[in-house]
Amino acid sequence: APIAASPPGRRRKSENVEPGSARAVYLEKNRKAASKCRNKQKKQQEELIETARDVERKNRALKAEVEVLKDGMRELMELVGRHTNCPDSRLSTYVQREADRLAAGA
Repeated sequence: APIAASPPGRRRKSENVEPGSARAVYLEKNRKAASKCRNKQKKQQEELIETARDVERKNRALKAEVEVLKDGMRELMELVGRHTNCPDSRLSTYVQREADRLAAGA
């Protein structure tokens, strides 16, 4: 007679364990520990997702602030540019220094 093949996957011996035996106690403790571990991992994952959302929000806010600051800088540079012919030597020195810095960076 052909031998019956065992079903695929893991077989559970816990169905044959006597209640109250050392094996049953061990299996119950193991089930509780596994459940606790899964819950802890799930909580950690949820916390990481929330942290990522917070960081993304902060990043968007900072990028928006950078754009506002860049716009302000452009406006100030335009104001300085309108005064390039003023006789104040400090302004001439500043404009020359910025022109040199921009030329060196380009």
